[in-house]
Amino acid sequence: MALVSDAGTPGISDPGTYVVAQLRKQNIPIVGIPGPCAITTLLSVSGLNASPFTFLGFFPKNEAQGLALLKKHEGSVVFFETAKRLLKTLAVIHKSDRASLLVLGKELTKKFERIWVDSPQNCLEVLNKENPKGEWVIVAQLKEIQVGYEEELKMFIKHLTKKQILAIAKEKNWPKNDIYRLLEKQLHD
Repeated sequence: MALVSDAGTPGISDPGTYVVAQLRKQNIPIVGIPGPCAITTLLSVSGLNASPFTFLGFFPKNEAQGLALLKKHEGSVVFFETAKRLLKTLAVIHKSDRASLLVLGKELTKKFERIWVDSPQNCLEVLNKENPKGEWVIVAQLKEIQVGYEEELKMFIKHLTKKQILAIAKEKNWPKNDIYRLLEKQLHD
């Protein structure tokens, strides 16, 4: 028997997952046949360092959830998106100010394939003038998460002595009064 899916690769945001899971429950051997995968196809032509990358499925429909998701990741993240939701998703990515570059892929490995590399702002501006159609894959190159000294200090407090923390604070040129205040607060919490 062969399972052929027109929605993607089973297990990668595809309803074929259900069929594969049921076959596994019956101990039926399954052999995967490599084929086009939109994720690896777009990553391979993106020019971005995708080692490692994070695949996050479809972008959240809720803006707050999308912003939170972008806030906690860095490096190359990959999303699927429908044409109907593409502009809203690009607006959230642009609003987050986390993505330095986007790679958009439409209808990959198909007749109307389109691959586009640009800033989130330019992608949004251009696509706002078009009527996007098709299935889209988005690779966002996210900026490195900047941790302020307060967050870094909280990590140190758990593992270092006060003397070690003060030495690190001096080396990093952190404000001494703030360090003492945070140390006292953390020790009393």
